[in-house]
Amino acid sequence: MKPRAPRSRKGVTCPLPLFTAAVRYRDGRNELMRIKNALDIEDARKVAMGVLMDVHLLLIAELKVPVAKVILEVPE
Repeated sequence: MKPRAPRSRKGVTCPLPLFTAAVRYRDGRNELMRIKNALDIEDARKVAMGVLMDVHLLLIAELKVPVAKVILEVPE
């Protein structure tokens, strides 16, 4: 009898959260940026600080996207 090949699992992956960063530079300029490749807000700060230079202030917020509700009506 041949051994069975292991089954591949197809897991449901959750999308990464989306963060918005407001940046104020030391020379007075402002910028908004989106941070897509971060797992949490601390990781988003590390990503932003790794890209930006001469930052005076950095404010990061997670963008909350409302989830659409699906209502199924079953005929009686």
